[in-house]
Amino acid sequence: MSFKKSLWVWGLLLGMVIPAFGQDVTERSRLGSAIEGVTYISSGSLAGHVALIDCWGVYVCDLTGGGYEKLFSVEKIGFGVWPRGIGYVGQGEFAGSFLFSDLSFKNKIFMVSGSGDLMAEVLPQDFQFNSCEGMTEIATGTYAGKMAILGRTSTPGGAIRHIYIFRIVRQDSGAIYAYLEKDIAQTNIPAPYDMYSLSIAFLPTDSPVYPNHFLLGDVGGTIRVFDEQGVLKATFPGIPNLEAMTYLAGGIHQGKLFIADYTGTGATVRNLNGSSSTPIDISVGAAVLGATSASWLKDRQQLIATSWGGLPWNYPMSVLSRPNPGQWRKEAEFPYTQLKTPLNMTDMTAGGTYYLFGTVDASTDKSQYRVHILDGNFHFVDELEIPSAYKAEPFGRLVYVPGATTAGDRFLLTQARRVFSFDANFGYPAQIIDLSGKVNSLSRLTYDPSIRRYYALDDNGRTLRVFDRNWSQLARYDLGGFIVRGFSDITKFTSGDLKHNVGLLGGSERGDNEIVSINFEFQIGSDLLGTLRQDIPASGIKTDLTNALSQKLANALKSVSEKKAIAAVNQVQAFQNQVRAQRGKGIPAAVADRWLDLSAEIIRGLETL
Repeated sequence: MSFKKSLWVWGLLLGMVIPAFGQDVTERSRLGSAIEGVTYISSGSLAGHVALIDCWGVYVCDLTGGGYEKLFSVEKIGFGVWPRGIGYVGQGEFAGSFLFSDLSFKNKIFMVSGSGDLMAEVLPQDFQFNSCEGMTEIATGTYAGKMAILGRTSTPGGAIRHIYIFRIVRQDSGAIYAYLEKDIAQTNIPAPYDMYSLSIAFLPTDSPVYPNHFLLGDVGGTIRVFDEQGVLKATFPGIPNLEAMTYLAGGIHQGKLFIADYTGTGATVRNLNGSSSTPIDISVGAAVLGATSASWLKDRQQLIATSWGGLPWNYPMSVLSRPNPGQWRKEAEFPYTQLKTPLNMTDMTAGGTYYLFGTVDASTDKSQYRVHILDGNFHFVDELEIPSAYKAEPFGRLVYVPGATTAGDRFLLTQARRVFSFDANFGYPAQIIDLSGKVNSLSRLTYDPSIRRYYALDDNGRTLRVFDRNWSQLARYDLGGFIVRGFSDITKFTSGDLKHNVGLLGGSERGDNEIVSINFEFQIGSDLLGTLRQDIPASGIKTDLTNALSQKLANALKSVSEKKAIAAVNQVQAFQNQVRAQRGKGIPAAVADRWLDLSAEIIRGLETL
């Protein structure tokens, strides 16, 4: 049975639901991997495969032909930040389940079924950790049938890594606990790798070397071998940024290690000493690690993505092109050293420059906000500081709104229910637009100057609100069907093949690391047409005129449903012509003006499609 077919069958057996999205979703494209852990699947229909946790998805690797496919999502499990470790339980009562750790929860292990359902929050009873990175099943030896977790505790002298060996027990009450079997404290790993050991694996009895030993891999690229007593036996070279590691107890690569960096580009199957190395292609997208913002540049037809680079102060910027539908390619990546945390870049202004928004240090001190002006090659030109009166505002995204002339250009910064509008020099005072009553907590905003509309993420990225240039809400859409945790950023594609699509960046920082492209314009046009059509019978105008106008709008609605934008525009214009002819006659002037304004908004959205 093929890898894809076996995965499909296993999903059906486990009741896996494969979501279907609406026709307006143009494409969903992963921008890159963000692999946190891998584990060998030792039992069940997928025995011999490797499962990995990549952002919020659990994937199954094909070690024969490369690539991986999604098994389930852990978005609904209740992780605080993101899952950091994954272990497969192959024996006993809980065989077939997965264990996960989460950076934001101390002393908690999540047990999840093979179909992605939370089974229990497993609480350690006699050991504790501040954070944990990896887990492994212990298949043989003194602790056969137990699990091991790589945890870290903080002490006055620094951090200590522990290999906690534990058994999982279900109490009569039904609660599931983890009981300590042995604590192997690793105090003999040289700094700084005592803090950055990120992966753990177990070598079973039939391992060609060091049977019944533990392996720890660190971010510096070293693999260390420890016995069951915690004695360091050997070191071997790993790979740079080694994030995930597991021993392959079966299959065509039996007896070897599978190791991967956090981007997936360094994944390989090899012997412990590095010999007989076979690269495994599990990288996806443009190798962007944990994208934090996405900004479309109309003039270049490229996407600028800032991303998490592995450390809190390292946010490289990537220039991405889209050579084929659904495929993004990294053309360049560069650190922008003048800002420690670049947040997002605007489209090119009428003056031929870009505005880059960010902070000058890696802290959360909002007084460090800066705006950098860059030339067409992204070279620094000038720095602008946010006026001191606004330094305490927790701003989100910088948005460029071109004016009739460069003197009329405005730059917007969002904050909760308010939008701050600055001139090109970010002078004081700003115009403050209060959206109380219209939004709950505005997070990200983008603007399409061709149709003069704002697209805003609200409710932690779970709601899309569309406003006209005067901040009147045109539409509101629930995004929960596309992503559980909400989208973290938004941009509007204003050129190229994706023109008219809204680009939504998946998840929070280091979230699902994908860009979801959705064309809302036909839906917006349909909704506005429906609103206009409902308003006609309530206006009190004569029945024959009501019928005539309603029919024109019905024709336009049909054209929109068939995605025939030109026909719909012509039909709305016919509606406008009749309204103008009847203004002040069969239709009160105020009513006619309202209908003309709304129909003009409909045409503006449809005529460029």
